[in-house]
Amino acid sequence: MFRKQFRLICESLLLCLFSAVAGASQNTIERPTDDRNKVSAVNFCDSSLKEKTAMLAVEVADGATFNKLKGCPRKKLIEDLSEISRQAPENDPIRFKTAYLLARLGYESDKNKALILSAFSPKDISDGFPADDAAILISSLIEAGDKSLLSPVLDAVTWADGGVSEIMSDIIFAELARDPRALLKTLQTKPLSLRKAIYEFIRMDLAGHYKEKRIIGKLKAIGRKSPYYATAKEFLSGVGR
Repeated sequence: MFRKQFRLICESLLLCLFSAVAGASQNTIERPTDDRNKVSAVNFCDSSLKEKTAMLAVEVADGATFNKLKGCPRKKLIEDLSEISRQAPENDPIRFKTAYLLARLGYESDKNKALILSAFSPKDISDGFPADDAAILISSLIEAGDKSLLSPVLDAVTWADGGVSEIMSDIIFAELARDPRALLKTLQTKPLSLRKAIYEFIRMDLAGHYKEKRIIGKLKAIGRKSPYYATAKEFLSGVGR
């Protein structure tokens, strides 16, 4: 009799414990998300400078964010972003985010790109803005049409590793698959030793890549009369194709 009662008590305790854990999990999942700090043209344009800073602090600086802000009056947007950057500490990530957005707006592009590039270098991850985060901003600017940034990306093959090297591969493969001419033109300006290092860097990641056939096809399609023919041929040879 005692054993039966003990068993029933244990089963009741386990059931209560399971219900409590399940309820806690459900409450965690169903807790509403606070969207007040999400960037959108509506809440960003009409918010205070302090609120704008809070929004940018939690937002990823990329093409999607830039597109959200294009609905704001250009002059006011540039003024606000410039002031947010001015007030931020030297290595605060928000300075690099605002630099990206201002560069996308075409405002003091050289100055703002220079700030981003200053973080795109070998250094301790705790020393300011991480290089892989800077690489993401550079990738987005290149995708938006700024091919001048291909040069520092190719130069980085001498030091890049980890997350930076992965982003570099993505940038290079995207350019080659879309239209290799800009990247080949940039390659032509680099010394042979660096070009060989670039080909070796690419060769290791290109094999089996889902864009491999498209990239090789694009390079092989460049005709003999093209100013990029010799570089394309060298590239194919360098990556073992």
